[in-house]
Amino acid sequence: MLDTSGSMRGIGDGQADIFGQVRTELNRYVRVTRPDRVELLTFDAGLRTRRGFDRPAGTAQWNTALQGLRADGNNTYLYRSLRAALEPLTGGTQYVTTVFVLTDGIDNDTARSFTAAQALAAFRERGPFDRLHYVALGTGIPAEARQALAASTYADGLTVPLGQVPRLDGPGLGSGLLRVEDAAALRVPLADGTRVTLATPDARTLRLAEDVVAGGQVRLQQTGRVPYGAAAVLCAPRTTAPGRVAPGPSACCCA
Repeated sequence: MLDTSGSMRGIGDGQADIFGQVRTELNRYVRVTRPDRVELLTFDAGLRTRRGFDRPAGTAQWNTALQGLRADGNNTYLYRSLRAALEPLTGGTQYVTTVFVLTDGIDNDTARSFTAAQALAAFRERGPFDRLHYVALGTGIPAEARQALAASTYADGLTVPLGQVPRLDGPGLGSGLLRVEDAAALRVPLADGTRVTLATPDARTLRLAEDVVAGGQVRLQQTGRVPYGAAAVLCAPRTTAPGRVAPGPSACCCA
């Protein structure tokens, strides 16, 4: 969910032109994580566009859509837009969904259509691994939004310095679904030194070789055949870090 107000290009009350960096990071993230589906939503004075892409990594349709994005809106109606974005989401029992809200502004909807808590509550049909990350780009997260994030069971916030865009698959962010292609080097969105546990239906065939993140990875040890599509749960305790708001315990579904 991408803010397309002019401030993202340093226009008006904007302090830095970061729109190009954001587009580049969106493209990198999709190419690296290869999600089955991406919904690209833009907002300014309300939800502006909503486009869906199946397996978009590297496709001409996805590349064209990114290049066609423009940050030329005049307002940041964040909570109204967020509610409109989350309310249609379904499939919590079928899919793992990660929502990124990327904005350099704060809600300036004079009508006060919805509160931050009402916006977050709109994602009703979510599953246990669904997450929302509010990423404040060079700005603070308002008190109302901080309170709503803290009260939520699935959302958190991250503030980053002016002019910077974080890696969306970096520590504290990233997908709740991890694809295991190399058990000896499973890349995880957790900080080095984080202690982890693994819950699996059959601990005899798949377990942790080491229970700590090193080099952005954990190592699994496989004994015997693991069926294709089999799932396990990788868990980590609540952590705190600079710029984090309401970070909860991490749980990733490994498949």
